[in-house]
Amino acid sequence: MDFHSNKKKNIFIKNGNIRSSVQFLLIGIGGGISYLGSEISSYWVGVIGICVGAVGGYAGLAGSVGVKPFKDESDFNGDN
Repeated sequence: MDFHSNKKKNIFIKNGNIRSSVQFLLIGIGGGISYLGSEISSYWVGVIGICVGAVGGYAGLAGSVGVKPFKDESDFNGDN
């Protein structure tokens, strides 16, 4: 038995899309950063938070319509 496989398991991408747990994490972190930006009255911190949250939200939307914006290690054939 070969226990030392060359395939690395990607913890962020599954089946060509960002994992749902990472999507929720991005949305939560983005919301927290936006809230922090409003508390310290910093426009740019709020914009960065909205962008981070949007990445998680749009990744969820892409997964629901079947778009695969990322390549998983299992998607590569090794023919390159």
